[in-house]
Amino acid sequence: MDELDDKLEIHPETVEAGFVVDREPEIDDEIMTRIGELELVHSIKMSILTFDEWVDHQVERSGLEESAVMDEWLVAYAESLALRRLEAAPIDEPADRWLEDLFRLLSL
Repeated sequence: MDELDDKLEIHPETVEAGFVVDREPEIDDEIMTRIGELELVHSIKMSILTFDEWVDHQVERSGLEESAVMDEWLVAYAESLALRRLEAAPIDEPADRWLEDLFRLLSL
């Protein structure tokens, strides 16, 4: 959440932020407190969602079909890993391995 705080500092236009996790999130009091602080300081809505919850949220928000949301997400994810979205999705770690894994999975 500290990295999110830093990114929100340089992107004050953000109105909604959060994390998408690969399993049901375990949100304790400390995490809830930190979420509240970030929402207050940055005037945002913050959430921690499973991937399925995030897809449902995007479908509701965009009005697109689920398959279109998934297609757009996959393109955005690949472009982010390829460092083609540095303004919106800066990645500090080398993402070559992640791109290789994604390519391998898509090639199955």
